[in-house]
Amino acid sequence: MTPLDGAVAVITGGGSGIGRATAHSLAQRGAHVVATDIDEARALTVGAEVGGVGLRVDVTQLADLEQARDLALDRYGRVDIVMNNVGVLAVGLPEDIPLEEWQRIIDINLMGLVRSNHVFLPLLTAQGILEDRFLLLTSNDARAELARKYADVDAYLGEMTSELENE
Repeated sequence: MTPLDGAVAVITGGGSGIGRATAHSLAQRGAHVVATDIDEARALTVGAEVGGVGLRVDVTQLADLEQARDLALDRYGRVDIVMNNVGVLAVGLPEDIPLEEWQRIIDINLMGLVRSNHVFLPLLTAQGILEDRFLLLTSNDARAELARKYADVDAYLGEMTSELENE
């Protein structure tokens, strides 16, 4: 395992699943973790489990992401890692999914990432973190059936295009 002694990680969607597992993995490597989640109890639980801190964050709210950044800075003095790990999905044929649900998916899955970038990228740049490394994780194959499970906006667009081509 690569040591991350003293690194500070902010994880959105850190209250369960991949986010929770990542919080534990980073903490085991020596990182300080700010676990955030829409479910405050889950965020607080994971924060406590990893010896870090938990915070309720709704990625549709810029102020919530700013609060996560400020908490990391107040508590640890910096942010080294930001993991955007929030996603929702809708199941069904594209034409059967209400437009409001599509808007919700885009607001969380796409705009949540845009908001996070708006809040954290200037800080990471100022700290010199982005000079030699930047990693963006996303669903693997935009046209695969896994797209419905991971609800990546690009995957939805690819899936919708495929379905329309087949009709």
